[in-house]
Amino acid sequence: MELLRLKGDIAMTVFFIKGNEKRQIGISNNIQECYKIIYNFLEERNYDSPYTRISKYEDHLWIDVGSHTEFFEIWGEGITI
Repeated sequence: MELLRLKGDIAMTVFFIKGNEKRQIGISNNIQECYKIIYNFLEERNYDSPYTRISKYEDHLWIDVGSHTEFFEIWGEGITI
């Protein structure tokens, strides 16, 4: 899967995962904007997350928002929580 990149910046790509489906929902050059992309995605769907759990892996972040079947990932270079 080819990731979209922001011109001249290190891009972080936000993915939404539901079951076996994974789709890109946004890109940004900073982690705060990535979190905003996730928050806006949830707000547009009227989902009130009971909690947010973030797991850091070597090359991405896994974000659990309490849905049991829907998650988010953030991929990019130099990701920190």
